[in-house]
Amino acid sequence: DERQRFAENEARLQAQREAQIQKQQELQSSIDALFSKPSPIFESFSSHCYQELVGGKPNEQSALTLIWLHANGEVPFEYSSLFDRALQNAPRTKLLIPAPHAPQNQNNDDTTCWFTLDESEWLEKYLHGGEQSYSYTQADLALLKGIEAQADWIAAIVEREIEANGGDASKIVLAGAGHGGVVASYTGFTKLTSTSLAGIITLSSPCILPNLLKAKTKSFLANTSLTCFAGTEDNIFPSHLQRTHLASATIPNAAFVLIPNGQHTADALELKTMTSAILLAANLTSYDIAGDAEGSDEYFS
Repeated sequence: DERQRFAENEARLQAQREAQIQKQQELQSSIDALFSKPSPIFESFSSHCYQELVGGKPNEQSALTLIWLHANGEVPFEYSSLFDRALQNAPRTKLLIPAPHAPQNQNNDDTTCWFTLDESEWLEKYLHGGEQSYSYTQADLALLKGIEAQADWIAAIVEREIEANGGDASKIVLAGAGHGGVVASYTGFTKLTSTSLAGIITLSSPCILPNLLKAKTKSFLANTSLTCFAGTEDNIFPSHLQRTHLASATIPNAAFVLIPNGQHTADALELKTMTSAILLAANLTSYDIAGDAEGSDEYFS
């Protein structure tokens, strides 16, 4: 009887070990597929997209399209007056601020969040530690799939704007802060199907996984300009960690810009400093936007 109980217990433990191994293999296969397979063609989702003309002179035709992905927990109309002031000496700008898409397979009615990842967990899990030796979990896979879904939705909006401009994306800039910045850079380098944008701009928004961005970047999108802004007073994501992550993504046409006294917000100072990069990306440098806000540039080659 003792030997039989021992054998039964060993058989049960062996079955548990095999089930765990199979689960790990399935997870690894999913992770491998996420890194190796090209991004799927975007789907058209039904979601809200705030739109307004800002900056410049009221009677002007818009010469620039700015698609802004706000940080988690914010609402689009908060940015209307901020961008209107930041772009007051710029050309008339068509400002689009999409609401995050809530995937149908999630019980999530919060349309202000791009993906669920607390910033303290983001800092600890993805900004401290070696990505090369990182052991991916089911939670990581769910997070990355969530970013994929949001990027699909934003790609649909971007492609619609490119089509409306007759296939010309040279005056379309995609920008975002925090979680929105992650979706912006992922969309701009991996999701578009027709042409590259004038530029991508992020604020306080290090990559979740630089290796994933490298693996999924499409060749005809690889040289899109990326400008990453970080505040010197950002106490959530220290600027040196943001810089390290940008460098590790090895994006050919990337610049890292420090905002003196900038914080972990997208407020008047931060948006004013970003304005010159927005206009530079769209080759609209003749506009005088000089002010007391300035940044310190560092380019990666």
